[in-house]
Amino acid sequence: MDHVPKARRMASTVRSKARRLTGRVEDQVQLLQEEATDELLVQACAHNHLVWAQRQADASGGHVLSDDGLGDVRAARIEGDQSHVVGSLLSAPRPHTREGLLRLIDLAGRTGAETLSVWATHESHRPLLDAWLGARGARRGGRPHWMVRDCSAAPEPPSAEDVARVTDFTTPDVFDDHVEPDLHCYHPDSSEAWQRMTEARPRRVWHAIQWRDGRPVGQISINVTDGDLGVVGFHDAVFVQSARMRGPGLSRADFFLRFALDLGARYIVLNAADHTAPLWRAIGFRSLGFGQTWWFSAAVLRSGPQPAEVEFAEAIGLGEVDRIGPPPGDIDAPLTNGMSPLQFAAMTGQHGSADRLLQLGATPNLLALWDLDRRHDAAVLLQANPGMIDERGSRSGKTLLHRAVERDDPDLAAFLLSAGAVSDARDGMFDATPLAWAQELRRPRVAAVLRRSGARA
Repeated sequence: MDHVPKARRMASTVRSKARRLTGRVEDQVQLLQEEATDELLVQACAHNHLVWAQRQADASGGHVLSDDGLGDVRAARIEGDQSHVVGSLLSAPRPHTREGLLRLIDLAGRTGAETLSVWATHESHRPLLDAWLGARGARRGGRPHWMVRDCSAAPEPPSAEDVARVTDFTTPDVFDDHVEPDLHCYHPDSSEAWQRMTEARPRRVWHAIQWRDGRPVGQISINVTDGDLGVVGFHDAVFVQSARMRGPGLSRADFFLRFALDLGARYIVLNAADHTAPLWRAIGFRSLGFGQTWWFSAAVLRSGPQPAEVEFAEAIGLGEVDRIGPPPGDIDAPLTNGMSPLQFAAMTGQHGSADRLLQLGATPNLLALWDLDRRHDAAVLLQANPGMIDERGSRSGKTLLHRAVERDDPDLAAFLLSAGAVSDARDGMFDATPLAWAQELRRPRVAAVLRRSGARA
């Protein structure tokens, strides 16, 4: 692949061995076996994720968009009950990357996609992408948490025979007529596509199904990528409510690890959710770092911001202060991405842009000042407007303290509590306190601050 230097191309061919867990025939698969740097492993994570999207696109009747004039942006269109376009950037953005992204946004809109997500391999890629995508209406989404397990450096799980005796998983070649809307393999809108991925040859996708009382109650997809970045990737782990386990669930993990080892894998990779990362660490995975995502809604794809707003917002996001003139409308009015211009300047870390907007009459915002590291100004603003501490989101009913939990910001939580924030206020969506949020979102640092203040869940 172009982005992997020849000197670092370290793949070797291993033979995938059939075991009782799978019943599959032997097949040649080329997997990375040599010692790999973290940077190469991050590339392998992102590449496995991209190939997973491309295989979903092929199986769902969509198509790969990588050759549609997108430059170094790779993309796939996945069909289903709603069409979704996934764009991936496997290398740092360069000036010409912008044109590829603009073409992708236009293509997604013209072809009726319901959503578009753009994935960056590294958090360090955020500054340019925040400006380019946010100016066109994207909202920053979650951070992929890339994790890896080096099977050569960890104890092997039990044998295939022992695992089979204590787990209730299979990797079927054919999915039957069960209907379970929580699981892709048994959802009426996706089961055919997941079946096609299983049938594709050479086989590189397996769906492990957990059973209880003769019914499917959980699944995880296993995606193998060949070549210089060849690894085994785990994707879309979903379990119905009744099958979700308390504790680490190590017997369940043994099945997945045994399966990957039987494929000949040295490296197993995944994108972990916040609440599952501790589980993966418990079974030998370690963090490689985070990426970043951005999301476009159908409404934005259909009728995005006007050119004047795009120019204004992009100048803010890039910190090009000389280009920031009077806004097209009210200086505090939300941009298409949902943020005020000042909030957008704060999110992108552009202090010069924020100063310029304040000069133009932007209303100071507590969280924006906090994000710009203007803590004294934030305290002065709160002293002058004490009622601000109790403000809530118009739709969510979230307080500023809920926002501090969302951000995993213990310093902000302590600042708000010292200013009189109500620690037990409940939001309007889940009727939950900030401490309940901290527990649910696995935010131990913020939870500790809340508990010291006497907060209750």
